[in-house]
Amino acid sequence: MSETYGEKVRRQRTERGWTQEELAKRAGLSKRTLQDVEADKASAAGPQRATRDKLDAVLGDTEATMVALIDAASGWPRDVRTMILVIGSWLAALGEARRDAEFSVILARATANGGTT
Repeated sequence: MSETYGEKVRRQRTERGWTQEELAKRAGLSKRTLQDVEADKASAAGPQRATRDKLDAVLGDTEATMVALIDAASGWPRDVRTMILVIGSWLAALGEARRDAEFSVILARATANGGTT
């Protein structure tokens, strides 16, 4: 039997040695929301997409992270969106455990510079 989304989140959190409070804070969620996700207390389809996107970005689900980044960058110039995809591909290929933090730095710089780096 395959693991549920909540089981996957719990497993990935504990593998990193994070408490529920730590993961909730990193993902911008309430502890209660995270508890509900881990207990699979959601509709049959699972947690809301926004909740999943936040958790997947923090836990390093590359595909979900890329979708969230592209959605967030939809109003940015094409060259910035392309840069995000290229950098995301490089970081995914490297398999770095902290790529979510590096994305945050890149996005913060791009935002601070008006969409350019």
